Amino acid sequence: MAKRDTLPFAAEHARQAMLLGDGLSALSALSLAPTLVIFGAGVVFGAILLLALLVAMVWSLRAAMKAACGERYRYPLPYGSAPVSPFS
Repeated sequence: MAKRDTLPFAAEHARQAMLLGDGLSALSALSLAPTLVIFGAGVVFGAILLLALLVAMVWSLRAAMKAACGERYRYPLPYGSAPVSPFS
């Protein structure tokens, strides 16, 4: 994000990756609470968290490949930032 004013393409990709990381952090925190209360729930919530992390890894790899080719990539999430115009 240090170059967000001079490189809008890099800023957009950094923003998308940051939003994905924030979402995964929230998911981790939400799945930790029931695990601490009920030990058996850790298996269920742990499996859900593992699946979410694997999906996030695939999305991150796809984003990296697109960025390396100079293409924009939006993570398929219900939240995110507005696309940045390359001419702004």
